[in-house]
Amino acid sequence: MSKGRKVTERAARLAALFDAGDHGAARRLAGELLADPSAGADERDAAAGIRARTSPDRAAEFAGIAGAAVAVAIAAWLLSR
Repeated sequence: MSKGRKVTERAARLAALFDAGDHGAARRLAGELLADPSAGADERDAAAGIRARTSPDRAAEFAGIAGAAVAVAIAAWLLSR
């Protein structure tokens, strides 16, 4: 942030939640800020940044699901022998 720019209480709380590792609460607060029509531009920017950092990586999800499917297939093959 630039010098002299005041951080709102909600944006500071959002950053504190993320820094503390409570990503679920930070993501919920970010959603509330993005849905709030009275939120300022700095709050919306902070909320969008948190949402981007906490969104799941689709490739990692796919790899996990594929790995689980392969493990089940191997187990089924071994049990059927």
